[in-house]
Amino acid sequence: MSDPGQTAIKPEMQTRILEAGVNLWIDEPPSVLFGGYTVARVAKAAGVTRSTFYSYWPSTKDYLDDLIEHLAHREPVVKTSAVSEAITNMRLTGPDIVAGFLSAFDAQFDAVLADPALRIRLGFLSQMDDPEVAERLREHYKLIEQRSERTHVFLRENWGRKTRAPVNDEHLRAIYATITDALAARHRIDPEGMPREIYGYVALTLLLVITARVDDQRDLEAVFDPVNSWPSSGLAIKSAQMSADELSSANPPRPLDPDAAREVAVATRRLITRIGWTELSLSEIAVVTGFPERTLAQAFGSKSGLAMAIFELNVSERFEMLERTGDPITDLRAMLELSAEELRRSPAIAQSVVLLYAGAATRVLPELVQHSSYSTYMTCALEAKAAGQFDADLDVASFIATVLRLLLLENCPSPTGRENSGSSIELLLRGAGAPPPPPAA
Repeated sequence: MSDPGQTAIKPEMQTRILEAGVNLWIDEPPSVLFGGYTVARVAKAAGVTRSTFYSYWPSTKDYLDDLIEHLAHREPVVKTSAVSEAITNMRLTGPDIVAGFLSAFDAQFDAVLADPALRIRLGFLSQMDDPEVAERLREHYKLIEQRSERTHVFLRENWGRKTRAPVNDEHLRAIYATITDALAARHRIDPEGMPREIYGYVALTLLLVITARVDDQRDLEAVFDPVNSWPSSGLAIKSAQMSADELSSANPPRPLDPDAAREVAVATRRLITRIGWTELSLSEIAVVTGFPERTLAQAFGSKSGLAMAIFELNVSERFEMLERTGDPITDLRAMLELSAEELRRSPAIAQSVVLLYAGAATRVLPELVQHSSYSTYMTCALEAKAAGQFDADLDVASFIATVLRLLLLENCPSPTGRENSGSSIELLLRGAGAPPPPPAA
């Protein structure tokens, strides 16, 4: 800032030196500008001596502070009042309203591009953490925003528009000032990537969304509410497209193999961490996994069949982490205990599996569970029978199916005697000839 103790301060000379700084910023290449102002450079541009410069500002920082203030009150190259007048003088009816808006916004954009203040205030943004600089810039932007007040008043009073909560008129003016500078800077850097015509469309879009008729009481959240339907709408479109592709002769349905079934189970398991199992539909699973819904229905029979695949995948993966004991019946008991824990951990999945075993849902294709826990049950049971741990005439497949039904019954979300589930399973094992478990340590 200029020193109030200085004498013989001539406003004309002060303005002349400040304008020299503005012209320097306009004319000099960026390499010079970012090197910073020097007293010698500004004095030479203004046609004064360094001592004259110091008689007005003790340092370049004080000069830069005054330069920002000077910009805030400097008459722009293209008067923004003319831009506001272009909007307020547009025809109130007829097909040219949009064209008139775009033309007015183009004029506003041209005014910003032609104003040297753009480059200077953008340059000073690098010093925004300096409270004094920030205060000057804030005043500068406020003045820019005030120049657009006429346009907003006209929209409110003559065209019956108002801002939607929580945005108010002050916010709207600040938004326009911000995006104007940002788009103008990008246009200067990359005119092809950001053509000047884009500004009008952006500005008009904001006006369309943020303002409303005076009799429209909806706030912005209410206007944005249709976004909530985008996922379901996109799902419906994607599902319809997949169904059309499936029916096309060029895209015949392909059955799932065991590896693909495992991929579907893994993808669905990941999906239910974000969407509850009961809310998830087979159509959504089809879109996420990329397999047509009909293909999934043919393979898994129903969503319950997919629940069985997920349940068995979880148990199988947990069992693989255990160290095998070498004793088949001990391993089978560990497998059954893991299954009970998994059912209690995922009650929604467990309920679907119960429906499957109760015959209330179509069964999954047997060949799709060869990677699952079911095959591990069978392997452990067959090994136990071969080791003489089960009766020689035991039908292993029927026995395992019976054990799993009892396991599901006593560990599902509506248990009947859950506290006795362990002993019930053990009774079946002992009845099949299994030796008693070792005493608890």
